[in-house]
Amino acid sequence: MAKIREEEIVDRWSVLIGEAKGRGKEIFRLTKENLEVLKVPKIKLAQKEISPTWLRKLKGQTRTFLVVENTYLEGYLMYVGALDYGEQMFVSWYLTLEATGLARLLAKLPWWLQIPFFPLLIPIAVYNLFKRKI
Repeated sequence: MAKIREEEIVDRWSVLIGEAKGRGKEIFRLTKENLEVLKVPKIKLAQKEISPTWLRKLKGQTRTFLVVENTYLEGYLMYVGALDYGEQMFVSWYLTLEATGLARLLAKLPWWLQIPFFPLLIPIAVYNLFKRKI
């Protein structure tokens, strides 16, 4: 993902921490260690470079986020960021829900073209409901 889309954000949190400049990598390391100590099941961690726009990405203006994915909850991702802000550190997280390919396609269609797809979506929804077992 090149950017975190506003329409995909379910929840967010942020704070400025004084006298913590340059400790972003430590935040990522401690987060990873805490998740390993807690032995949280079905968790995947990755670091990704995210930019607000593709133009900023071309200019190299990206931010590093720790991306936490729970493989049981498909589509939900948490982005944890730590960025120097003056002599402080800006720490934030974003919980997102990324739509599937079919949902993205249907969202781009006008409502009157979506109506014929409704009978097809019900069996898919029921299948997905029973597919997820703990």
